[in-house]
Amino acid sequence: MRNASKKAKKKIFPDTNFSGRNLLLSIFVVLTIFLNLLLHFYLIRNHAQREVIHSNALVSSINVYLSRLEEASILANTLSFSSSEQTDRALSLIKKLYHASVVFIMDAQGDVIASTPYDAAGNTLKGFNYSFRDYFKKAIEGTSDLTAAVGVTTREKGFYYSSPLVDNQDFSVTHVLVIKLPTDGISDILASDTYIHALATPDGVIFVSNNAFLLDKPLVALTAAQEKNLLDKGYWQLKYDSPLGIKDSSTSIILDGTRYYLSQNPIIIPQWRLLILSRSHPLVLTIHHLIFTLLLILIFAIIFWYLLKSRSNFTKIREQDAVIMQLRKNNIQYHALIEHVPLAIWTADFSAIKEDINTLHAAGTTDFETYFSTHPEEARKLINKGKILDVNLYSQTLYGVNSKEHLLQNTHALFSTQPISSVIHQLATIATEPDDLSGTTIHSTIDGRELQLEYHWIVPPGHEKDWAEIFVILINITPQIALQNELLSSKESLRLINKTLRHDLINNLSVIHSALKMNQQSINRSMLAEAREKVTKSINLLKDMRQLESQSQNPHGLSIFELREVLEKVISSHTTIPISIRGTGEVYADSAIYSVLDNIVSNAVKHSGTDRIDITVDQNQNLCIVRIVDYGRGIPDEMKTAIFEEGFHYGPSGRSGIGLYIVKKTIERYYGSVHVEDADPRGTAVVISLRSYK
Repeated sequence: MRNASKKAKKKIFPDTNFSGRNLLLSIFVVLTIFLNLLLHFYLIRNHAQREVIHSNALVSSINVYLSRLEEASILANTLSFSSSEQTDRALSLIKKLYHASVVFIMDAQGDVIASTPYDAAGNTLKGFNYSFRDYFKKAIEGTSDLTAAVGVTTREKGFYYSSPLVDNQDFSVTHVLVIKLPTDGISDILASDTYIHALATPDGVIFVSNNAFLLDKPLVALTAAQEKNLLDKGYWQLKYDSPLGIKDSSTSIILDGTRYYLSQNPIIIPQWRLLILSRSHPLVLTIHHLIFTLLLILIFAIIFWYLLKSRSNFTKIREQDAVIMQLRKNNIQYHALIEHVPLAIWTADFSAIKEDINTLHAAGTTDFETYFSTHPEEARKLINKGKILDVNLYSQTLYGVNSKEHLLQNTHALFSTQPISSVIHQLATIATEPDDLSGTTIHSTIDGRELQLEYHWIVPPGHEKDWAEIFVILINITPQIALQNELLSSKESLRLINKTLRHDLINNLSVIHSALKMNQQSINRSMLAEAREKVTKSINLLKDMRQLESQSQNPHGLSIFELREVLEKVISSHTTIPISIRGTGEVYADSAIYSVLDNIVSNAVKHSGTDRIDITVDQNQNLCIVRIVDYGRGIPDEMKTAIFEEGFHYGPSGRSGIGLYIVKKTIERYYGSVHVEDADPRGTAVVISLRSYK
């Protein structure tokens, strides 16, 4: 029984150990398979995520490369295009900044009026018309556009960015700026990866690719009408040998007997897409990993997972380093652009202004325009609480200072000429619409020159409530204002010339015509005398018009004139009565000063009935006063101001009524004034005030 029992035990325990080992092995195998399956699905999901991250990173790189051109809209409207030389420099600067192949400007009709060279021979696009291009049509309507095409003239592919250039006065679109980037930049981005990439147009043709086999091939078979449309545009050099067979819903493609996984991603250019072809198809990976799972043990799976995670982290770190390097490069470029762009750009702290405005709001103030108009001293005090923290280099040039520190220490003194009405408007707008503040104002340079400025206020994100950091952009519009005033003055002068000639010459010629007609039958000497008088008046009128025309063509360029020398030359032609001169002085004027003084002296000699004329010149620190006194019949009080008005004439000897009007306008152009007053004991004194040179 004992032996039987031992045999039974020997039989039972080995079976039990075998079953236990099998159970443990089964549990280990099941656990290994289960864990590997879990790992498998994790890797599949991680692979899909990496594919998405990979495609997004590539699309992001392309979008960042192309979206840089959006900055050109701001830059283009700040550069000066007042001369062909400045325009060429501005276009060359833009070409250099954006690594463009060609930069050109079109007028409102689509004609290229300025262009950089597009090849080594120095050829430009100047004189060509591209009004048929969609990017021109959109830009002339006021919308920037980014598209791509093969150049009609250059026959080279490129990406075209068009931006409207607007008039600073009425903000109408006057010109279109076009920047063409070569495909090299996109090609470099596509070539930086081992996958096959292709950039497809809305027409379904490969525009750029890192695989020569795909280049210029249609995605699907094109109809005859589609082929003709593309060829008529002159955009594509199509390859008709077998389309690629890629539809919108396609997820894979076979090239040279190899199946590739296909992803299609939109980019920043509307209706364009990026195709990414990779050999790692999820289905192939699934089958491979299922077989691999049966062979791996848990430790290998852990090691594989660890290595995979380490590789992923290394890739992310490398990508982050690349992004950081690009950000540093962009920061250097943006800093250089901000420092040297022809705009005054300031960083300011308006937190103290914000606090006071909040206090006024809390006190119930709603109409800030009225409040500051009734408290102008408070407005001036409040605007001076703003602190300028930093300025760019162009601000030094604009205000004529030697350093940023000098400008920052003298900001309040430089802005003292700012009109109180402008200050009130700025504060009222800040208090009610702080996100949209722009307008015009007046500052002064360090040497006292007046600056007409257009300002724009930008609140960066994060400072909407405290205004601790504000960006202020100042555009110098002084030349534009001066040009506008000059054009208005010229227009008024031409209107005056036309009106006077039309009115007075017609009247004079009518009298002459009547006199000649009457003398055909019998000689009437009084009529002939009147005709001669009208001829003389017409000649004098034409002389006045020539003088006014000369003044309208040269409104600036004042020089220093010694008044005694001018007066002695003027009176040398008037010998009928004695004329005396006492005193001397130097003033700012031009050659028209001779005509001004001669006109006044001639009027006194011919129309006042005086027997002598006395002229005195008194000069002080700021003004030089000239008094031309006659002792004739005088001028009635009600006519003392009217004689300088356009078209006024008095008495039978009066001419066109424009001589003294020209005198007044000329003296005002010298920044002076003129008026008449009674002389003692009788007669008239014409008093002229001019800027003194001393």
